[in-house]
Amino acid sequence: MITPDEALSTVLRNVAQLSPVCLSLADALGCRLSEDIQAPCDFPSFDRSMMDGFAVCLGSVSGRYRRMGILKAGESWPIPLHAGECVEIMTGAPCPLGTDLVFPYEDVESDGAWMTSTQNHELGQYMSKRGSECRNGETVLKKGTIVTPLVIAVLASFGQKTVPVIPPPQVAIIVTGREIVREGRFLEEAQIHDANGPMLMAMACMLGVTKIGSQSADDDLFSLTQALEQASEAEVVLITGGVSEGLFDLVPEALQKTGAEILFHKVSQKPGKPFLFARKGGRLYFALPGNPLSAHLCFHRYVTPVIRMMQGNILPSFRDRGIARITPNQSGRTRFELARVQGDRGTDQPFRLTVYEGRHSSDLFSVHKANSIVCVPPSKEGDTASFKEKDWEFEWLESARMEDMWS
Repeated sequence: MITPDEALSTVLRNVAQLSPVCLSLADALGCRLSEDIQAPCDFPSFDRSMMDGFAVCLGSVSGRYRRMGILKAGESWPIPLHAGECVEIMTGAPCPLGTDLVFPYEDVESDGAWMTSTQNHELGQYMSKRGSECRNGETVLKKGTIVTPLVIAVLASFGQKTVPVIPPPQVAIIVTGREIVREGRFLEEAQIHDANGPMLMAMACMLGVTKIGSQSADDDLFSLTQALEQASEAEVVLITGGVSEGLFDLVPEALQKTGAEILFHKVSQKPGKPFLFARKGGRLYFALPGNPLSAHLCFHRYVTPVIRMMQGNILPSFRDRGIARITPNQSGRTRFELARVQGDRGTDQPFRLTVYEGRHSSDLFSVHKANSIVCVPPSKEGDTASFKEKDWEFEWLESARMEDMWS
């Protein structure tokens, strides 16, 4: 049985970044650009007014300018302005040829036919000159940039409909067990609702995965192999249940029957000891224990970094330290405990952790407020450390980023 660190190293050695694809701007949100993006033209492509007011061609000693008309955004002025002339102009409209500057309404007086400036001025004021934001052919977005709403705005301003990115993987979820009932169905005697499927789907969605298939399989070899074959389009396949020592825990056999290579089975961790990892070509299989907290831990620790790496993301370190009181680990396995972190990043006071110790791996109700995980290594032989407060390293869950304390 391997250690959690050995298991993670094995998993990460088998991950490859996905090939680039072109996606629509909306579908590319959260992905990384797979190549540099150059401006297809000068931007703005014309001298643009930045204010509602008057586009002016200087030359009037008295500061009075003849009003030649009105220019709205989306229209152009057919002739050049001459000295002493102005055009009433709206924000975003192209400045007529000959414009030296724009006076905003609040800096002028106008009687209809004439406009008089009442303030000092600078050449080019309130004008966004052609190419002032970027020039034709200039690299405006670097390869590896994450596509955010602002990046989408840049691409859309160039008229782009698609963008080359590293896509998120397609994920398939297989929930095993005849006793598991999908949402919306009534329970019969000895049945339970499926908690793992929706939980794993939500965790994948938080990582930017958009294509997620979900299906059920009974605890028999035919049903399991059929479900695995139906998941053949996915790069990441998650299986819950059927991976321990029971008579009907047939997932390892089903994986081998479909041609997958099992790279390890069982990890010295609690919860999640029966965790199995396999691969077939570029497809990765994660067989997670059926207990929800075991499945949650294994996804967080092993699947999350895989999905990040497939999308070309570096592995961030969402780690901090806090004060907690944790029972010494006498189990011989690495213990992972869910915890609730409380505190304020803006103060000198350390975070404090409420650790949900002693919960069974099927107990969801008492840990639903958890926002972090603490790794508790096995106690060394002869270690008689008492149950006392100390400084612990913890890792934030993805869901913690949705809370105010992450900001």
